[in-house]
Amino acid sequence: MWDLLRPAHIARDGVAIILPNLRLITDEMINWSHGQKRTRVQVPVSVAYGSSVKLVRSVLLKATEDDVRILRRPAPEVEFKAFGERELQFTLYAWFAFPDVSLRRRVRSDISVRIDELFAENRITIPFPQRDTHVKSGHLPKN
Repeated sequence: MWDLLRPAHIARDGVAIILPNLRLITDEMINWSHGQKRTRVQVPVSVAYGSSVKLVRSVLLKATEDDVRILRRPAPEVEFKAFGERELQFTLYAWFAFPDVSLRRRVRSDISVRIDELFAENRITIPFPQRDTHVKSGHLPKN
């Protein structure tokens, strides 16, 4: 079986990745450094019910404005994804040019920090998990 394996590739986080040849010809492979020198970052965000959808969209787009790494074409976009159990779910999409794919994590983190700052300034809250417990009155059975 070992003769079916390609040599190990060392990933950016130091993990060795070994792929059987069969997977190379049958599975989809993602190559972050081939072709275009741009990639899209996705930042999922949830806000509390009662938040203004227009304001949330505006604030999310504003979070990308001062970042010189973010491309203006294609322009950043905000998708209203779903009405969640306790939250409104959005995803911010923004393209950036990268000299190194490891920059992707930093860009996403920097945008997330800026979103948090803008949410605080605009009093937009991110919901936290909660459960309601209903206690029925009555008598407990005797043992």
